Amino acid sequence: MYGMVNQAILEYICEVYGDDSRAAVLAAAGSETLQFESMTQYPDEVSYALIGAAAEFLGQPAEAILGKLGEYWVGFALRSDYGDLLRMAGQSLPEILQNLNQLHTRVGQAFADLKPPSFWCDEVTEKSLVLYYASERVGLEPMVVGLVHGLGRLVDVATTVTPTATEPGEPSRFHVLFVARSATRGVPFQQPAPAESSGAA
Repeated sequence: MYGMVNQAILEYICEVYGDDSRAAVLAAAGSETLQFESMTQYPDEVSYALIGAAAEFLGQPAEAILGKLGEYWVGFALRSDYGDLLRMAGQSLPEILQNLNQLHTRVGQAFADLKPPSFWCDEVTEKSLVLYYASERVGLEPMVVGLVHGLGRLVDVATTVTPTATEPGEPSRFHVLFVARSATRGVPFQQPAPAESSGAA
């Protein structure tokens, strides 16, 4: 994976658990690198080692770390040089999810030999969709769940993401429910009208 992914892992750990945790995770992962170059490609094993070391150090399942990383990734990407691409990906959750492949294609113009996952949607309604995910990398489905939650917050919707059973070798599938966090978003605030006096003291 590219160093941008590894750097996101370290920044998440540092931001949430402190700089000492970052150093401990790097040591446990056997990494001598303190700063990963965003546009340098590193073996996938480096990323898996960082996740495994973080899970062991923090006493949490690797799946939980991946889920939180997926949520964190959205803000991390927005702060990166590619934040504008994400901002332009869409105004709704279905639109963003269906444009992820196009976003990766554009990012791939700067990252040689980028091997991103593929995403596509089906059964899209106003409140739900089925998300498909395919990748040559294994075990990253929890990060997809977190990513959807993070993208939901980006467009101010609450999300419920449920993995559904698939046959071996088939793309992973998730049932996604989403609802606006506030039905009054964008409505100007109005002072309540003064209550009429009833004459009671």
